[in-house]
Amino acid sequence: MTGSPLMFAGDRPLTTGAADVLRQMWLNGATQDGDLASKSGRVELTVHGLAAGADGWNWLTEAGHQAAITLDLGPAKDARDRARDEQERDLHTRLANIDAMRHSATMALKAVVKRDGGEVRLPQEGAFTEAGGLEVSAEGEEIVFRYVAPAPADAAATEA
Repeated sequence: MTGSPLMFAGDRPLTTGAADVLRQMWLNGATQDGDLASKSGRVELTVHGLAAGADGWNWLTEAGHQAAITLDLGPAKDARDRARDEQERDLHTRLANIDAMRHSATMALKAVVKRDGGEVRLPQEGAFTEAGGLEVSAEGEEIVFRYVAPAPADAAATEA
């Protein structure tokens, strides 16, 4: 963010460090001291009333928000927000796919375990362990899946 058009008293331009911190706090909101792009930039913004801070946190003042608008940082924030929204949608889709695959694998494993005598043994390394009609236990270096038939309904419970 070099060549910033924002000028301070005495026609002194905003330094690169201050411009970087202004942009960072505009995009990210309140920022901890250790995460700031430039400590000297933060000091400069604070001296000129564009930023404030307390208890290890720093934020833009109203004047700082106006400076960010003057520097036309709004489109950068909009683009960042759109990218985050897209990443979040992608993550939700991936998680839904993983859940569907896990469910399908569980159902397939249940069918195989039930068909093949009620037990399947797999190496522990990378084994899939999902309960739900399966009893899963570790025996030595193997994970053992045993089909657990549904318990018959208690006659006394159904009469009540």
